Amino acid sequence: MKYSVIDVSSSSISMVVAANGGTNEILFKERAALSLTHYFEGDKLSARGMEKLAALLDHMKAVAAAEGAQRCYVISTAALRHVANSEQIAGFVREKTGLAINFIDEPTEAYCDYIANLSYRAYDRAVLIDLGGKSIEICDLSKSEKAEMFGLEFGLVDLTRKFVGNIYPTEDEVKSIRKYLKKKFDGAGVPGEGKFATAVLVGAAATAVYDIYADFAKVQPAESKVIEYKKYKKLVRRLLEGADRSRLILKNAPEKVYVIGAAVVALKAIFKRFGVERILVSESGVKEGYLRLVLDGREEGEYALLDAPERSGREAPSEVSDVTLVAESAPVGVAREPAGQPDSSAESPEGTLPAGNASAEAPVAKRRGRPKKTAQGTQQSDKKPAATAAAKKPAVKKPAKRTAAGKAAAKTAAEQMSQTQSAGNEASAPERRGRPKKNI
Repeated sequence: MKYSVIDVSSSSISMVVAANGGTNEILFKERAALSLTHYFEGDKLSARGMEKLAALLDHMKAVAAAEGAQRCYVISTAALRHVANSEQIAGFVREKTGLAINFIDEPTEAYCDYIANLSYRAYDRAVLIDLGGKSIEICDLSKSEKAEMFGLEFGLVDLTRKFVGNIYPTEDEVKSIRKYLKKKFDGAGVPGEGKFATAVLVGAAATAVYDIYADFAKVQPAESKVIEYKKYKKLVRRLLEGADRSRLILKNAPEKVYVIGAAVVALKAIFKRFGVERILVSESGVKEGYLRLVLDGREEGEYALLDAPERSGREAPSEVSDVTLVAESAPVGVAREPAGQPDSSAESPEGTLPAGNASAEAPVAKRRGRPKKTAQGTQQSDKKPAATAAAKKPAVKKPAKRTAAGKAAAKTAAEQMSQTQSAGNEASAPERRGRPKKNI
């Protein structure tokens, strides 16, 4: 049987599809950005926020079914754990999608991370770190009880809102974040230097940090994701002071742009506190651990049965909340040719215009300057005598200018016309141009 688990976090909704519930049998993963923090009204999620959440969960459900999942669990951790109208949210989601939300408490969230990453116990003094938007989990992998896991009820979203005035923290804000973390860790009894040698990072924020680090340090793709502490410190400096920091973030983790500053500062403070020698990034987290615990009977969870056709060409519905998917479209301001219409930009045969153009006739060269006057002072007609038109050269594309050469050509044409008429017929002789002769 195939199972799916959908996790609602503060900045995204993620999903896995697995066979037989094994953490090493993940068949499919999906993640979509949805920052629920933008839809809060006080301590309640707004009606618009609930609609966005339900629409995206319904899409994830359809994707899971298309991938062959037959049972679907939905979990939510700190993102909805302390929301005042959490019961209203759960009822709305069930009504719209048929999915039940399983709310996970802090100790269980940390324990799910622990169960999903037991393979890292082979490393020397390994500690698991999960930086979430609304919580931080720290698990000693040498322990095995929930009570021995550290769960702090604040996360990257809280740190950013509390200390960061702009997108990137200033030097003073960095100091404030470090001081606040030390106070919280000391109060929770988090161990100090010498306790751990290997840090295992879990969660979406850790993946985003690694993607930025891999680009910065020019790391080649590999099965295991390893961060060198010396290079990481240089990355932190670049992200806090470098001119190209926005390019690094937007290229590799655009959905984390508002919290990545707090994330890299918090991780550096944790690494320094523990004095770790090795930093690894895991791809398994709460979803994988929760599924293992539920199928083992160690946790309870409500699920929905899915109509799951084994991938047979059926696709998931495309109508999804606009915060997650953007349809491909023409650039703004670019008009497309209507269907069935000729392309107006196509080239026409040489010397012609496109068919149907009213201006297809060649333009007639017009005489420039004032109209001619007759001997009686009246304006001469624009139409030329047939003989004169025939005597002239074929019309060129540009209108003839009143140059000296043009005047000479006009005089020659007049003389030719006069020779065709009777020499004694003075009335029909061409008129003298210019002022009339004076009678002496």
